[in-house]
Amino acid sequence: MTFCNPIIVRPVRSLCILTAIGLAALAPAENSIAQEKPPEELYSPDQRYSVRILHSALPDSDPYDGFFTIAVSSGKQYVAKYRTEGYLIDAFWSPDGRYVAVDNRRANSGDYLWVFRLPDGRSIKMPVDAQPQHADDVYEKYAEEVVHRVTAVYPELTYDQFRKLFVFAHGWTKTGELQVKTNLAFRNLENAIAVVWETYKIENDKLVLVDRKIEKSPWPPPKA
Repeated sequence: MTFCNPIIVRPVRSLCILTAIGLAALAPAENSIAQEKPPEELYSPDQRYSVRILHSALPDSDPYDGFFTIAVSSGKQYVAKYRTEGYLIDAFWSPDGRYVAVDNRRANSGDYLWVFRLPDGRSIKMPVDAQPQHADDVYEKYAEEVVHRVTAVYPELTYDQFRKLFVFAHGWTKTGELQVKTNLAFRNLENAIAVVWETYKIENDKLVLVDRKIEKSPWPPPKA
């Protein structure tokens, strides 16, 4: 089995679907690891809406940075489409049915999180390097900002020691707040990772930070 290089800062765009298990060390594993093939489509609990990865590009997409499409459907009709790459991991539907948070593995390090409004599929949050006309160094700057927060709590965990991060949805609270988890690996942190837990509420279709907690966690996690 061939593995992509796991020690990176900039996300690598040549994803190898068959290496999902090997590269998933820090990434969420609800669907992609449990299945040999990642899900093509994920449905809301009432089956009214779905999110799907289309293996085709939108017109005028960058061939190196948007060769697939993530689509939100209402019934059998697509209501919104966005440039993306990679594959689906999981989807979390808000308790009131107004939003869906989607984990879309786009590289072997990076921001995987989309949040779509329903029923029109408007993106109120997309991965930092999926935004239209983003700067070439947008991911590096984002990663540096996240690492800086970790360094403020754990001074030994610096950007020089940073390896990779994964940002993904962890679920919704009963009151409709979105929980986001960021796993970070550092070269000088053995058998553990740094974790940033964030809770957001949605106001006027924007994510508003409510709480943030940073901690170290054993890795791999202890078996239950």
